[in-house]
Order: sequence, then structure tokens, then C-alpha cells
Amino acid sequence: MTEVMRKPDLSMEFKLNILESEKESNEDLIRRVEGGEEIGLDDSEIEDHLGFFREELSSINRWMDDIRIRNDVTLSREDLDFRREILDREIEFHEQVLEMDDSLTERDIKDIKENIRKIGDWKRELGRSKQAYL
Repeated sequence: MTEVMRKPDLSMEFKLNILESEKESNEDLIRRVEGGEEIGLDDSEIEDHLGFFREELSSINRWMDDIRIRNDVTLSREDLDFRREILDREIEFHEQVLEMDDSLTERDIKDIKENIRKIGDWKRELGRSKQAYL
């Protein structure tokens, strides 16, 4: 039996939704740190981490803009690595939900597994191309 190559079905909406969750996570961390909430950092580390969270948020916003306008610029190795790291985090998050949430329905499980597959496809797509909109 011949295996059919499946073309990734990665819509702009899917990609933006994934990145929106990363963006919201960073915004939440920034709000919590700026609000003085304890997040497990020493006082000496707070400014460095705030800068890191803000820089990451800025990179996610640029990536989302690239997707929206289909920006066709070549990315630096640093940008490619950052984007792969974000997609790895999203896969890990979805896998953790599968492991830890006992209330998931069969449909939920199927949808989460499909999202993991799509994010993996996106990561492979990113690895084959240097286009910013990926």
C-alpha cells in the first residue's frame, strides 16, 4: 500500500490562534511581575526576566504580523530558533493537557492530538523554509 503524502492544513487562523495563546501567556507574566506578584524569581532576576518577557512578546507580535501580511523576509538563525522553541512549547503544553486532564472527552482528545500534529507540521514547514510568515 502506498502512503499518501499529506499536505499540511495550516490556516492563518490556526497559526494566529496558537501564537495568541503564547502572547497572552507573556502578557500575563509581565502583568504579574510588574504587579509585584511572586513568581519564583529573586529580586536581582526580576528586571532581566521582565526584559526577556517583553522581548519575547515583541517577537511574537512581529511573527503574528508576518503571518497576517504574508511577509516574505529571510529570518535570522536566532529568529528561526525562537520560532521553533515557541512551537515546541505549544506541543509540550498540548501534551501536558492530554496527560493531566481527566475530564477530556474523546472529541477533545482527538482535537488536541490534531493540534499537536498541525503544530509539528508547522515546525517542519518552518525548518524547510526561511520565510517569516511561517
